Order: sequence, then structure tokens, then C-alpha cells
Amino acid sequence: MRRFKDRLALWLGALSAMLAMIPLISILYEAVKNGASTLNVEFLTASPGVIGQPGGGIGPAIQGTLVLVGLTVIIGVPLGVLSGIYLSEFGDNPIGRVIRFLNDVLAEFP
Repeated sequence: MRRFKDRLALWLGALSAMLAMIPLISILYEAVKNGASTLNVEFLTASPGVIGQPGGGIGPAIQGTLVLVGLTVIIGVPLGVLSGIYLSEFGDNPIGRVIRFLNDVLAEFP
């Protein structure tokens, strides 16, 4: 009986997950079907158009995203690597405890 209940719960969970995915897949399908024709190089590189006029693009948004990611990598990677090296070599002191605490705080947030 217990094995039957386990399998029933598994199947009901899988069925619920599939039913929940139907609207998501439908929305994604409609977005791709209606929007795929507008995705081209000009749309990805052009500036936004005038409000109310057709056309325009998302070039500045992509450029801003790349700049932000680049600056984050330039600042974050050396800081993280150096903090890790410091903690592995000299981690048993007050500064090491502070760095470890701050690392734990940062790890708790997505």
C-alpha cells in the first residue's frame, strides 16, 4: 500500500508539473511565432525609435548590459580570488573572520 501511495504521489506531482507548464509553453510559442520575424541584426544593434513610430531597436540596452557585466567581472573576479587566497593562507585572524562572515552574508542572497 505504501509503495502504491508513493507511486501515486509521484505521478500526481509529474502530472501537476506538466499541467502547469502548458500555459508557459503556450506563451513562449506565441511570443516566438509572432516575434521571430522582427529579430534581426538591425533590431539588435539599432537605437530605440521615436515613440509611436515603427522600428527601432535594443542596441543601447545590450551595450549597457555588456558594460555592466564587464565592470562587474573586472571588479568581482580579482576581489573574490584574492579573498579566497587570503582566507586559505591567513584565515585564522580577525580580518579573516570578517571576510568569512561577509562571504557568508553574500552567499545567502541570490
